[in-house]
Amino acid sequence: MNAQHWQDRIITLVGFWLLLSALFLINDMRGVGWEAAAIWNYSLCGVLAVALGVLAMMSFQVWQEWLTAVMGVWLIASPWFLGVVDQPIILWNSILSGALLALASSLVMLGEYGGTRA
Repeated sequence: MNAQHWQDRIITLVGFWLLLSALFLINDMRGVGWEAAAIWNYSLCGVLAVALGVLAMMSFQVWQEWLTAVMGVWLIASPWFLGVVDQPIILWNSILSGALLALASSLVMLGEYGGTRA
């Protein structure tokens, strides 16, 4: 299972996007509490996505894809947990980034295990 998947590159790119999003929020910060939570969320998820994407490109392990899928679901749900639903840019960035992560990792798992295991 040392195959490289194009989806792992997408995961890595989404991770870099999340890190850039955190930088944009820092530059736009006006001392609002919700921005700090979003910055930490994007920073941690971004670093984790980049690390998981690179690890998966080097040596595929199914746990990497599961962790990426869970992180994607977290990003989709995080605006409600962090109280930033009323911030449309953060809301949609989280939903779209999370959906891309969950979809990409799910496609890898389906490609690796879909129909091959009973």
